Amino acid sequence: MRWKLIAGIVLLAATAPVPAVADQLITYTYTTTVQTGFDGDFDFGYGFSPIPPGTPAVASFIVNLSNGTPGYNPDFATWLQSGPTLDPTQLTVWASVTINGHTVTPARVHPAGWTSSYGETTVNGEIVAQSFTVQSTASYEQVTYFNFQYIGDSVGTIQFGENTTHHQEGSFAILSPTTPVITVTGTTPEPASLLLLGTGTIGLAGMVRRRSVLHKRFKMGPGTERFWMRFHNVRSNRF
Repeated sequence: MRWKLIAGIVLLAATAPVPAVADQLITYTYTTTVQTGFDGDFDFGYGFSPIPPGTPAVASFIVNLSNGTPGYNPDFATWLQSGPTLDPTQLTVWASVTINGHTVTPARVHPAGWTSSYGETTVNGEIVAQSFTVQSTASYEQVTYFNFQYIGDSVGTIQFGENTTHHQEGSFAILSPTTPVITVTGTTPEPASLLLLGTGTIGLAGMVRRRSVLHKRFKMGPGTERFWMRFHNVRSNRF
């Protein structure tokens, strides 16, 4: 029986599902101000007028490192690019900008496709260069883009732009770079995997407990073994 129990434990361990890990999303949130901008598409409540310099703004870039195809960029050790795609969940980068209480994302218009890219260089565990870009292109020539890049001490501006048609000035905003707040989400195992793993663990615990109870029940005082052997022989002869 002991070898059967060990074999069962080994089999359970070998066949137990490994919890699937959800996509890891890294959000970089920049709380900043507008350097210059124009509300040509009435996105931010200024009605085809300049956006006042110094207006508070928040820009966010969400990076999904499990998406994208590795590529080459001489400025970055890691370079991922995705798209064109009609499914934003397949993008490496998603973004938003909030000015004057109004938020704009790449989903501002119905696009003909999204593209995105992400670059990163790490030295001794610290990121020393990054690049975020996401762009949507609509069938009627509307383009919405978000980008930000820094390489060492060379820090660019956070940029947003939207052009509705080729003959009309759209909205744009250039934001001052700041130190972001970084949030990591989506690293917990999926619920279905947790259920399967929990069920297997409970089953294993049940096997061990049942074995322990039977062992205690039959481990009695002197003469008990002879009694149960005699009882077993009587039952065998009876049937």
